[in-house]
Amino acid sequence: MRWSNKLRQDHRLLAALEKLMQRLGPAGSRVPVQNVAKVVPFVGVFIGASMNSGILGSVAADAQRYC
Repeated sequence: MRWSNKLRQDHRLLAALEKLMQRLGPAGSRVPVQNVAKVVPFVGVFIGASMNSGILGSVAADAQRYC
C-alpha cells in the first residue's frame, strides 16, 4: 500500500507517525505504511498507560484525603 493524500488526511495519527519515523531514520528515507502501522499499537499502549497512571494518581489522592 502506498501513501496517498487521502490516507494522510483520513488517518492523521498515521501521518504524524510517518513524519516522526522519517525524522528518526536516515535522511531522505521512505517509510512504508506497513512499518508505520506496526507502531500504532505501541502508541495505544503508551496512551492507555498514561491515562491509567493519571486516573490511579487521582484515586490515590482522593483515598488519602478521605482516610
